[in-house]
Amino acid sequence: MSAAQAREALAPMASSRDYDLLVLPGNHDAYVDDPACLRALAATLRELNRGKFELEDLPLERRYGGLRLFLLDASRTTPLYLSSGRLSDLSRFWLESRLAANHEPKEKRISVCHFPTARADGRREGWRHRLSHGQWLRQLLLDQRLDLALCGHIHRPFVRREATGTLEVC
Repeated sequence: MSAAQAREALAPMASSRDYDLLVLPGNHDAYVDDPACLRALAATLRELNRGKFELEDLPLERRYGGLRLFLLDASRTTPLYLSSGRLSDLSRFWLESRLAANHEPKEKRISVCHFPTARADGRREGWRHRLSHGQWLRQLLLDQRLDLALCGHIHRPFVRREATGTLEVC
């Protein structure tokens, strides 16, 4: 699917004022390390996010009442046989600093990233599909520093409840 086709398919959601559409890049968005492709990705995300943030603004925090969403970009260029992601050192430092700040008792802290921290059964994803530093992000759930992780990437939906009561929803 081209960037133009993606914009056309998502246009009804992007133009709706009923909610904010928050679009983050995934593995299929960043396979090719080509300036024209990266400009198209940035332009598409800018348009779908209604100019509220740019690709280079990520990581980014968005607040909605008692929800704090931490938008993370783990996409990266990879060989075509890989569909893996990586949280950069900058993203990890940024998220650690946000989670260290005081938060309201009823506030929910939610990470939003294309890649899951683990499989539905809690095991690590295979090396070709894995999120580098996914175990670190999952530990934030286990330590209850995050309440919820929202992801995609896996083409089978799941909800995994950790022993601490935190969730990952794919």
